[in-house]
Amino acid sequence: MTERWDGTAEYLRKHGHRVFAPTLTDEYTCTLTDHIEEICRLPAASRIRS
Repeated sequence: MTERWDGTAEYLRKHGHRVFAPTLTDEYTCTLTDHIEEICRLPAASRIRS
């Protein structure tokens, strides 16, 4: 599925955006809730502030 996003992060960075592209846990061994929790932890782990 990553091929759908190839170039997206590069394009956004080129246009001045800060991009985070985390690698999530395997989709076959995790639930949607697991993925949501991973995304929710991203700001603290990356020191993202609003």
